[in-house]
Amino acid sequence: MTRNILLLTQTRCLIQTTFAMAQADISPGQIGLVASRNPVRNPYGPAGCYCGWYLFYSSVCGHLFQKNPEYCGQKLTKLGRSGFCTTPAPQNHMTARVGQACPQCRR
Repeated sequence: MTRNILLLTQTRCLIQTTFAMAQADISPGQIGLVASRNPVRNPYGPAGCYCGWYLFYSSVCGHLFQKNPEYCGQKLTKLGRSGFCTTPAPQNHMTARVGQACPQCRR
């Protein structure tokens, strides 16, 4: 189950933010796997689009640990690489927490 929230940014554009349901702590090496196995549909993209930034937070300090981009492959950039279907890309806040402090707190 997910919860969708629309945020009004300083530039006054709406950005869709999705909060996915909770999971157990994960290791930093599992971030890509968790993001790819838990796609969040982009309601503004084409059918089947799950493009967006998947944001993972630390269970130790609560800060943002890593932003992981995911592309559905339906849109290509000028260089022929996969790109986000919509701009700005949705930010999907994953509740699976990383079991380490964020890079700033580890310094």
